[in-house]
Amino acid sequence: GDAQKLRQVLENLLSNAVKFTARGEVRLTVRRAGDTTRFAVSDTGVGLAPADQARLFEPFQQALEGRPAEPGTGLGLAISRRLVQLMGGTLTVTSAPGAGSTFAFAVDLPALDGESHPSAATGLRVTGYAGPRRRLLVVDDVEVNRRLIVDLLTPLGFIVTTAASGDEALAHVSQQPPDLVFLDLRMPGIDGLELARRLRRLAAGDRLKLIAMSASVLSFNQDDAFAAGCDDFLPKPFRESELIQKLALHLNLDLITAPAGAVAPAAAPATGAETLPPADKLAALLAAAQRGEITQLRRLLADLRATHPECLAFIERLEGPARAFQMERLREILAASLHPGSPAAS
Repeated sequence: GDAQKLRQVLENLLSNAVKFTARGEVRLTVRRAGDTTRFAVSDTGVGLAPADQARLFEPFQQALEGRPAEPGTGLGLAISRRLVQLMGGTLTVTSAPGAGSTFAFAVDLPALDGESHPSAATGLRVTGYAGPRRRLLVVDDVEVNRRLIVDLLTPLGFIVTTAASGDEALAHVSQQPPDLVFLDLRMPGIDGLELARRLRRLAAGDRLKLIAMSASVLSFNQDDAFAAGCDDFLPKPFRESELIQKLALHLNLDLITAPAGAVAPAAAPATGAETLPPADKLAALLAAAQRGEITQLRRLLADLRATHPECLAFIERLEGPARAFQMERLREILAASLHPGSPAAS
């Protein structure tokens, strides 16, 4: 199957379920029968009125009755339904006001041959790169999208700045041209295509590497991005490995890797410049990370900011992975800090 598109559909359904479930639960269920795999995302949220169900999958439509106002274009479910159709399935909804909702679909995903397996290279993870530090600019009008790339790439040694608009991006590049620009194509004002054309007209524009990004893969022609001057295209949602591969290709990077089970440099014991919180605070953070309780972990970090300002450098080292949901990295940093002499920290 198309792993990226399947992931896009599930992430949309799950994010919607979380958005409209103030209390209760959200559940992803996967069942397999032969080559057919059925996915269902159910929640105990506010539910949908019959009139809303009839129009929910139409473009630019959102449920209205009994649901809180939420930002969005109303395209998510329309795109998800189309992606499911392209994979040979049908996206359905079962819901009632006050009784939650279940979105489900089934697609044929034949099992791979026993000889088929990922390359051994997938057992490695990138921990950095050799050579001079590279400057990146992330242009996106959505703050969480900008923050995600910053949190993913800063620990690898990249110098990452952000811009929330095309005008802001042009000012950044004019003052200090980066090596590479990630630009979102769907932005108010100067959109990504026009921004690419304007960047190319700048004095340093011919030396820039431009990578366009968009979640609208069905309604967007990638050739338009290339015609506007972009060097590559990265559809959303993307995997961290895909992001790094694009950077390595266009910046000719010599990547530094380590076995997937090894501790990354970011998980090394704190330097002398960092003051660690008390051991009981570290233990509470590690316990939350081991249980996968990201909300609790963020709450503990916020409490530490208020009560232990002397630990700010260490707290900030954790906040990036916490925002990016990098639970394994958080566990490694905390284990190495709590038990600096243990095998897990060596």
